Amino acid sequence: MFDDDLPDLTFIELGALEDWTTEGVRCVIRPGYASLNGYVRLPEKLRDWWANYGEANEVMSAHFGLTYGPDEDGWIGYDTAHYCDYWATDDLIGRIPDEALHLANTFSRINAQMPGARRWTLSMLRGETEVLAAQVAALQGDVEGGKLPGWLTGAGDDDA
Repeated sequence: MFDDDLPDLTFIELGALEDWTTEGVRCVIRPGYASLNGYVRLPEKLRDWWANYGEANEVMSAHFGLTYGPDEDGWIGYDTAHYCDYWATDDLIGRIPDEALHLANTFSRINAQMPGARRWTLSMLRGETEVLAAQVAALQGDVEGGKLPGWLTGAGDDDA
């Protein structure tokens, strides 16, 4: 197989464990080091609006905020490796590097004891990723409908 025959995959796609589309927005679940994370791909019209995820966090809401992107391919995402987050080790076997399982197990033992602890599952991660995708789809709909958000136009909050 020659390089020209290989698919042109992005960094996010290369590591995808799951890849689907909802509301016209592409979603991916990808491993972090000791957790699994959710990503959505911004449509072309939305890709150049944010210089960094700090600006994107002002518009999008994700678990503990966006922690990735937007990258040059339009991917934004969040992770599940925050204080009080944990995964059952069995849910991660075969999905994260073997050398990271010990760390994931340590996170699980410590974070499970914390008030407000959240044990992640694939189902929960899919759902949270689809919530982020719905926000992107709604923003795209606003833009296509001619209703530009205030942060984009420089007009401040868009309450209308």
